[in-house]
Amino acid sequence: MNPSETLTVKRNNQTFTVEISIHPPSDYVQEHLQELLPNWQNDSVSVIIFLQQTQMPLTEISPEVEAEKNILLDNFIRWSDLVANWLGDRDYPTDAFDPRTGYPRRSSPGTLSHKDVPAVHAALGYPIEKNGDCATIIHPLWGTAVYPSVMISAAPIPEILTALHSNLLDHG
Repeated sequence: MNPSETLTVKRNNQTFTVEISIHPPSDYVQEHLQELLPNWQNDSVSVIIFLQQTQMPLTEISPEVEAEKNILLDNFIRWSDLVANWLGDRDYPTDAFDPRTGYPRRSSPGTLSHKDVPAVHAALGYPIEKNGDCATIIHPLWGTAVYPSVMISAAPIPEILTALHSNLLDHG
């Protein structure tokens, strides 16, 4: 796996297309790391972006869209837990931000929440479409049929790549 790669991952007899990329922290994360993850002592972090292709645009509000979001959230939680456990076993702080709340899943929450859509925009430059209080990424190939989620890790990039490969490709 390269620092940016599109994977086909199988889970529960379903196939998912996932783009994963590793980036330096945005200005927002660098400036507010202690407010996002107050118990972290390491200022040297990488941002891991997961983009899952969806079956339908996420700009609509419907029971079908909400059901798909729940499946994609479950995928991210499972994958991010596997990666975070693997890196944590090697003493690298790693956490995923809950896409619904913006707060870390494993660490103590801080005074600020993390927003996945602006993080993807900052890292990849993808445009954003506003939908009321929500914002959606416009992927160059998938349009608004994309579910973004984000992890942060203090691990070196080669360790992150090994964790992703070992846990996503080998275990799905």
